[in-house]
Amino acid sequence: MEVRDIFALRKEGHIEEAYELIRERYKSYHGHYTTLCMFWCASDMLQLHIEQGNVAEAEKILRALERMLPSMKDEEVVGNQMVKLRKIVEEACKTKKS
Repeated sequence: MEVRDIFALRKEGHIEEAYELIRERYKSYHGHYTTLCMFWCASDMLQLHIEQGNVAEAEKILRALERMLPSMKDEEVVGNQMVKLRKIVEEACKTKKS
């Protein structure tokens, strides 16, 4: 399956399937589009985990995304998304502690 097909799955709402497929591809190849797809699928999974109340998994994904950040080329868009994700996880952590 091509990266564009994985992006299409993601857009169709098949978040978990797209995430698993791109994770397999990303293990052996870190090209530009593969990395972008990994970032956006992981971003979706982070948000899904937050919605499901699984903050610990969301935090793991956030840490992994932060490790990817230096290799990302679309810095502004990716940077803006990272700000959003950090806020989401921070809020979820506050809510969980209260």
